Amino acid sequence: MDFTIFFFALELLVLLAAFRRKFLLHLGYMLDLAIVAACLWRELQGGSKELRLLGYCRGWRVVRLVNTLVEQAQERASRAADREAEAQRRAIEVEADRRRLAEALRLEREARKNTETMLLGYKEEAETLREALNIAAMDIAEAAASDLEGDGSDGSASDESSPMHEDKRRGTASKADRLGDDRGDRIFVSEDGSWTSR
Repeated sequence: MDFTIFFFALELLVLLAAFRRKFLLHLGYMLDLAIVAACLWRELQGGSKELRLLGYCRGWRVVRLVNTLVEQAQERASRAADREAEAQRRAIEVEADRRRLAEALRLEREARKNTETMLLGYKEEAETLREALNIAAMDIAEAAASDLEGDGSDGSASDESSPMHEDKRRGTASKADRLGDDRGDRIFVSEDGSWTSR
């Protein structure tokens, strides 16, 4: 018996055991089975030269092998193209996320800058108001001091014509005015705008 026929028969048995029903449904395996069976029958029967030519039909297996290799290469190329398309899609998503985050960061910086500008304006406004209050407190203190000094003078007509003396004559002076006159209080204004009466 020819060793190659035995080898092909063994190969077909292994394929049949591995693929079972799929083996019988595959056209290529069935053609192999027919060729190997005809060659095996020729060897056993001592057949003619025509059956010996069937041995050359096994050369189609090389064509099938090449075809299988081409199909595998095409499948790998298809999978690689799919992976590349997926990578491009992910890259587009990442770029979109990066742009969105960059825009959010820009808006956040603008909001922070606007907030800092607004706070700086409030700070300057508060300092201006504090200075105005200090000036007003000093003016009030000077006016109160001059009124207190005027009350302690010799009682000239010009002093008595002041609003505070008018109120005293009418008996409508405030309690603070009366207390200030009775005790001889003076108002002192500090640098921070606070004031004390002594």
